[in-house]
Amino acid sequence: MPTAGCVAPRLRHRASRRAPRISSGAAHLVGPARTVGRVWRSYALCDPADGCDRTRCRPGGVGPQTGGVVAAVSFTWLGMVLAISFLEAPLKFRAPGVTVALGLGIGRLVFRALNRVELVLLVLVVVGVAVVPRPALIGIVAGLGVLLGVQLCAVRPALNRRSDRVLAGEELPRSRGHLVYIALEIVKVALLVALGAVALGAVALA
Repeated sequence: MPTAGCVAPRLRHRASRRAPRISSGAAHLVGPARTVGRVWRSYALCDPADGCDRTRCRPGGVGPQTGGVVAAVSFTWLGMVLAISFLEAPLKFRAPGVTVALGLGIGRLVFRALNRVELVLLVLVVVGVAVVPRPALIGIVAGLGVLLGVQLCAVRPALNRRSDRVLAGEELPRSRGHLVYIALEIVKVALLVALGAVALGAVALA
C-alpha cells in the first residue's frame, strides 16, 4: 500500500520509545550519532516507488547546511582565483626591481600553492554535492574537475617547461599557453559563480 509521507516520523517515534537511558556525561556524544543514524536509516527505508518523498527524510538541516558550505567554498575559491590570476599575476611584473625571471619564479611558487589549495577545495565541493546530489551541482562540479585536470596535466607542465627555458637565459617569443590558461581561468570563474548561485538557491528552497 503506498505511503503518503516519509517514514522518518514513525522511526523517530519508535526510537524515542526504545531508546535506553544514557548518562548526562555521555549524552552530548551519543545523541548526535544516534540522530544521524536514525534519520539516515529512515532515508534508506523510504522507497520512492511507494510514494515516499526522500527529500523529506533527510536529516534536519543537512540539505541547507551542506548547500551553504558548498556556496562558501565556491565563493572562497572564486576570490582566490580572482585575486591571484587576475590581480597578483599581472601586477607583480610592474613592481620596481622585479625582472621577468624573478616574476616567473614568484609566479610558479604562487600558482603551485594555489593549485594545491584548489584540489582541496574541489574535494570539499565533491563531498558536499555527494551529500545533497542535485543535477545542476553535479554538472558544474564535473566541469570544474575536468577544467582543473586540463590545467594541471596539460597547460601547467607546458608553461613550466617554457619558464625553465626563460630562467635559463633563453629569449622566447610571447607564449600562447598563457592565453589558454587565462581563458580556462575565465571559464573557471563562470563555473564557480554558477556553483555558488545554485548552492545558495538550494539553501533558499530547502
